Amino acid sequence: MSKVTTLIDRLAEALIERLMPLLPSGFSLEHPPGSITIIMSRPGRFFADGLLLVLRLPIPRRIKLTLATDDVLTAVQQFVEDGTGEAWPPGAQERAGKPAARVHVAVKGGQIHARFGDVDAPILTLAPINLTDLEG
Repeated sequence: MSKVTTLIDRLAEALIERLMPLLPSGFSLEHPPGSITIIMSRPGRFFADGLLLVLRLPIPRRIKLTLATDDVLTAVQQFVEDGTGEAWPPGAQERAGKPAARVHVAVKGGQIHARFGDVDAPILTLAPINLTDLEG
């Protein structure tokens, strides 16, 4: 398994581990090992997207991780909002045509930090992902 494939698999697993307990009933996420997709499903709907493709780009690792994490979180947020008709995560305020709580991702201090909402007052903060846990 290549370093990129290992990185993709481990980042996907870390994000799914943090997101699954937060999703509404009936929603799920999975990642087929070795693929660049995260599969999002809910009753009557299934969606797979190459959200982790950015990890294969020849750009600095920090930027790859930031973009890939942001892409996944934004896609999951939109998928949940489309499926429920409500803002997600809970507590987010509706904004015409835009995600209710903007995703913010930063790679710093050896960790990926992700949150939804205002940078200074997020409505949801995910547990940080240690970069050492992503190494292959």
